[in-house]
Amino acid sequence: MKLPKLNWIVVAVVLSLTAGLLYMGHQAWHLRVIQNPLREKIGAIPGVLSLQLQSAQQKNVLVINLNQDAEFPRVASQVKNIVGQEPYEIVWGDNPNTHLLEVRKGLDLALQEARWRHQFLLLQERMEEFTRAHAVEYQLGVDEEYIYVALLDGTHILREAIPLIQVGGGAN
Repeated sequence: MKLPKLNWIVVAVVLSLTAGLLYMGHQAWHLRVIQNPLREKIGAIPGVLSLQLQSAQQKNVLVINLNQDAEFPRVASQVKNIVGQEPYEIVWGDNPNTHLLEVRKGLDLALQEARWRHQFLLLQERMEEFTRAHAVEYQLGVDEEYIYVALLDGTHILREAIPLIQVGGGAN
């Protein structure tokens, strides 16, 4: 019994079409099962203006724009709970001016100390004093994973979610 010769051009075309169809199917599934529900859930949070999903260098990025008067710590915590363990980098849409960037730099020591020592009442006192001295409003919130800080100066705002240092409690 003699086997027919394979036409390698036909095989290559069929493999290419199959790979393309599988890729398009995966993209459609990702859009329907992951992206659209994520957009709906985050878009339903009060204070969220817009949400953009972007892909950059094997990372998924969520760019979230909020209302000027949105309560950033509450919104950020809700977004974190919705996203969960999904591999998304969250970028908060803000528009800081140089004054806000300088104030944030001045608060760095207090934020890092609170991050390491988990002394958030002291952080709130220091932020209150520092922002009052620089005529800037602030919003501060903390959960088990992040410190949420928003600095407001007129129409300019700087938003940041700073991860907490998780201290282990095991005996050595």
